[in-house]
Amino acid sequence: MDTTSLAISILNRPSHVANLVMDKMLQYRTPDGLMQTFFTDFKNRVDPVVCCNVLSLFYQYRRGYQLSETLNWVQQFLQRRAYIYGTSFYPVPEAFLFFLSRLLLRLKNCRAWVYSPMRSLLVERLEERIGVPVDAASLAMRLIICDQVGIRDVQGLRELLSMQEADGGWEMGSLYHYASKKLRLGNRGASTALALDAIRRSQSWLSHCN
Repeated sequence: MDTTSLAISILNRPSHVANLVMDKMLQYRTPDGLMQTFFTDFKNRVDPVVCCNVLSLFYQYRRGYQLSETLNWVQQFLQRRAYIYGTSFYPVPEAFLFFLSRLLLRLKNCRAWVYSPMRSLLVERLEERIGVPVDAASLAMRLIICDQVGIRDVQGLRELLSMQEADGGWEMGSLYHYASKKLRLGNRGASTALALDAIRRSQSWLSHCN
């Protein structure tokens, strides 16, 4: 569900293609109405980051109303800080906040009454994370969210710039892990892409870091 949702929403596939996939996704919900992680009933795991990405897809194509239970669950996850030790497949709290912020961009035009309180809560939770030591990928995600909600984390940006390595890239960050083995996965390319995006977004006030 996860990478499929990301791919369709980023590539902005035609509605008839997206609808076929979403129809299939709806077949894999828990009895409580939560979206599962895989296109199979064999591995019936639920992950809040995956749910954020599936919700982003459904709201982008105006079908978010079909996943109200999943949206409510994600809101509770944010409210209770249940992400603080990571999720089943994403080991760092910034991953949940990052993909939640992506979902918020789609809620803004579809459900304003949900968007406003969730955005306010995201800002609170984000401010709690500022200054917490993390790897380059997590710090970059944090800075990207800060940009989205209008926070300038000058110290965080300075720290990210100091992490740049001699070849111009950034170290590998823990972006994902297997739920059963807790084997962490990542790559320098993804960390570097996130870092460059965070820096690009900060260009208007980058001089404050000098």
